[in-house]
Amino acid sequence: GTKRRLVPGTKSEGLYKKMDRGALDDSFAVEQYIKSTMRSQRRKLARGEKITLIKRLDNTETTTWIYEYLMGFIRSMNELILDYRDNHCNKKNYPSMVIPEKLITGQDQDAHQDLIFSAKIGSSLVNLSAIDYMVHTLNVAITALPTAKKRSEKKGEKHLINAMRDQVRRLARLFAFGFYVMPDVFDEFENRTKLTYQYLRFVSKYKLANPEDVIIPKNFQRFPQM
Repeated sequence: GTKRRLVPGTKSEGLYKKMDRGALDDSFAVEQYIKSTMRSQRRKLARGEKITLIKRLDNTETTTWIYEYLMGFIRSMNELILDYRDNHCNKKNYPSMVIPEKLITGQDQDAHQDLIFSAKIGSSLVNLSAIDYMVHTLNVAITALPTAKKRSEKKGEKHLINAMRDQVRRLARLFAFGFYVMPDVFDEFENRTKLTYQYLRFVSKYKLANPEDVIIPKNFQRFPQM
């Protein structure tokens, strides 16, 4: 990405200073504001403070806000993938992207009812290891959404909204895998970032997915309210 140039004498702690809320009149400014606010929220969490969803600003179009906020979640999800990888989520231990039904329902079920996710590569569905599936899903989202945004200039806003809904459903599987299959890793990540909690609230607030598509319960009991 492009590097920011510093005026001589600029202190490093001022590099990502929270942007002026009144300056957000274009997509790039919204992106930078969300990035800055997400960093600020992480510092608050580290101090033991509570955080909430970032409030949409009055001078920002709703679709632009949803798009940039979703892209912010996608960037943050890289940290979750690294946590999985660093805790033995590899091709040997998790050769497929599978969430056993019994982990969701708490009851023994037939294996054919397990949730098995395949990646669409070209025109084919490919069975990838869990970690490869998650990396693939993030890579697709980070490229497909900007493409949909550009095409929406000709096809209309609904084209972008539908693309975001499609990616939201797929991205939710990455959280669900950790929640059910790697709970220790997921819990540590969630206690540190509250990213899943925010994501679920974001999806619900802007009606981006049906509850059954998110898989994780809206009020997951292992965590206190933010």
